[in-house]
Amino acid sequence: MNITYHEKQLSIQQIKRTNNNVVVIIDDTEYLMPPYIMSIGEYPLNIYEWFISDEGPFTGGAITKELSKEKQYRLSDINIIRDQKISSGFNSSFGLIDTDDQSTKNIMGMYQKAILSKFEGSDLDIVWKMKDDTKVKMTRDEFISLGNEVLEFSQKCYAYSWFLKEKIEKCQTYDELRAIDLLVGWPE
Repeated sequence: MNITYHEKQLSIQQIKRTNNNVVVIIDDTEYLMPPYIMSIGEYPLNIYEWFISDEGPFTGGAITKELSKEKQYRLSDINIIRDQKISSGFNSSFGLIDTDDQSTKNIMGMYQKAILSKFEGSDLDIVWKMKDDTKVKMTRDEFISLGNEVLEFSQKCYAYSWFLKEKIEKCQTYDELRAIDLLVGWPE
């Protein structure tokens, strides 16, 4: 997409997304977006709409759309959403499990220890702290099952992201692209 303002084409050079802000660079000028722009489901269209709105610096401008760039934005959003889903935890057969980066490393370390214990034929009792701070006592085999659930959850998130990416690549029009809701259908 581009913005046409007083017959001049303005292109977004870069969009920087952080936890708290969106900064857009157009013609080497940085513009800090208002907080409501952070909604992933509407990004990046709402950035362009804001620029030409009464609040924005290019009031009265028009949006011209480039489908290929819009697809790239949406593909990038899928990666962000996928990673958020993977690290937000899920309901395992043992309860709500935390899957942020450190928790996943801890789970995989204990998972390996449980598999080694099974290979060696030794028992292993594990007490694991869940996301809701409850403690669950598990046998070696139960923890192996939990580790498998974590791996399966991650794989399901990746598989769904690939599914969405295929749908986006097949889009022939901007309306088809906008009709794909990136926020629904993810594994829980």
